[in-house]
Amino acid sequence: AERVRRAFDDLALPGGSGTETATVSAGLAAADEGETFSSVLSRADAALYKAKQSGRNQVQVAPFRLVA
Repeated sequence: AERVRRAFDDLALPGGSGTETATVSAGLAAADEGETFSSVLSRADAALYKAKQSGRNQVQVAPFRLVA
């Protein structure tokens, strides 16, 4: 994910007023054993919003779920 984010930093996209740039914010979560897809997706989504709230153009990784 970080390589993709950095690749976007190097792009120059044609736009209406010349050259435009794009950024990537991403949230990642690894599935814990026995965790549902919905739960993993929810944790990845929370990490994405943390990336956006922290200034965008970054990758945030969700903490592992604590299993009792």
